[in-house]
Amino acid sequence: MFRVAGMILGCQLIAPLMALDPPKFHGLGVASSKRYPREVTQHYYDWAHLREPEELPERLIIRGASKSGGRFHIGIDLEQHIIAHADWNVLHADEYMGSAAIGVAIFGLPGLIVTSPIWLTAHALYKLQKLFTGMDHHNLVMYLKLARKLSRADRKALRKALQNHHNGVEDAWQERRRAEYDAKIRAERIAMLFENRKDDICEGPFMVRFAAGCAEPEEVMQDMADWHHRVGADQHVKLHEWLGMTMVEFEDWSAQRKTIFQLLEDREWAPRVQTDSPT
Repeated sequence: MFRVAGMILGCQLIAPLMALDPPKFHGLGVASSKRYPREVTQHYYDWAHLREPEELPERLIIRGASKSGGRFHIGIDLEQHIIAHADWNVLHADEYMGSAAIGVAIFGLPGLIVTSPIWLTAHALYKLQKLFTGMDHHNLVMYLKLARKLSRADRKALRKALQNHHNGVEDAWQERRRAEYDAKIRAERIAMLFENRKDDICEGPFMVRFAAGCAEPEEVMQDMADWHHRVGADQHVKLHEWLGMTMVEFEDWSAQRKTIFQLLEDREWAPRVQTDSPT
């Protein structure tokens, strides 16, 4: 009984503190701050290695540790002014509570209601601070702790990258990088999928097999079923690529504007039209 009462009382104290969302004032030490030129390398922002060498932009690497012993890396793209990698859990001293946070919020509801003017005011001040500094209060405190241990140029780079992190510039960069990577993997997978086409054309995609007389029209449905069950690197291959069609061909076929035979006929006529066209 006393244990339950103590737990509920504790929630009245913890829940308002969670709602206040104060920044962590734990110590952060900078071990090194180093700039790298644009280069082709496998060394990705000093924390991991790429599968193969890739051209990386000019970058700043900040390494250090927290007083609790956690080590962190911050990798800044100096050309795009974004954070390519950061160990946020160490930098912000994040503690994962999981479903326990829901329980604390429920049992601590009376405390939340009583203290609501305090933490609502705090969040209003956080928003004002964001307008003036361009970063949230957690990153501002982190920046102030690191800035005094960095050179003026590195402080400026870190501040700009944190502002872009807050404004979503980094997300757009990550999406663009992901799209470029997916396109690269897709091209590699297509090349691998059709690498033996010269040796045995009947091992190629459907349209290649059909043009060579190695497939019946109805086999296209089986190839579509195979595409839905692809695994690994095959997941990066789009359906029209899997079937050996262009996007326009696939759209015409799937919309029943053209049959497989008509698509093949168009391919056969295309070179003739180009040859016969006036120059």
